[in-house]
Amino acid sequence: QVIAFAIVWIIMEECHLANIAVLPDCRRMRVAEILLNKVISIARAKNCKKIMLEVRKSNKPAIQLYNKYRFEKVGVRKNYYHDGFMRQEDAVLMDLNLT
Repeated sequence: QVIAFAIVWIIMEECHLANIAVLPDCRRMRVAEILLNKVISIARAKNCKKIMLEVRKSNKPAIQLYNKYRFEKVGVRKNYYHDGFMRQEDAVLMDLNLT
């Protein structure tokens, strides 16, 4: 059974972390942290200069994890996320400088 996954795009010298997801029953077990460490290692091995991501403004656990790894808030995309009920939410843009 898959309990977690990460989706990453590497384009030239930039790494975009598109998604990290962990099954609800497996959260708070450092699974996302293990995945994030692997993403950082891969980005460094591929000579990326930075890792970029966007995260829902309300996703406090994810933002805390990214802050722990020294990602910095670099902007906001207004109303980036849309759910099926006409609700919209901002995305926080974060970067980790690898140089």
